[in-house]
Amino acid sequence: MANTLSEWPAFLGAVYAGAWIGVLYALFWLLRTALGNNKWADGALDALFYLLAGLIGAFAIIRINGGTPRAYLFLGMALGVAAVLRFVARPLKPSAQKMIDWCRKKLKKRPI
Repeated sequence: MANTLSEWPAFLGAVYAGAWIGVLYALFWLLRTALGNNKWADGALDALFYLLAGLIGAFAIIRINGGTPRAYLFLGMALGVAAVLRFVARPLKPSAQKMIDWCRKKLKKRPI
């Protein structure tokens, strides 16, 4: 029983790392929305997101568990990402979309 309880800090650390990946995802969503429909920008942003998310995940596993991957660490990271996207990013998306649309409108009206 003591061995199982000693894994809780590692699980919570994985949730924390997953939360940072969720924040990164929300920021990249903002960038993609601001840039509009551009295949090349979308591809570059996707590649950069996957690189950074992979680095965060790898660093978390190395830091938390000495580099030994465990299923509960990946579950904790997924839980952290889901929590941020559900409870933080989703409520902010409509207001962020309005702000992006307002900025686009102001930039279009601006004379060169």
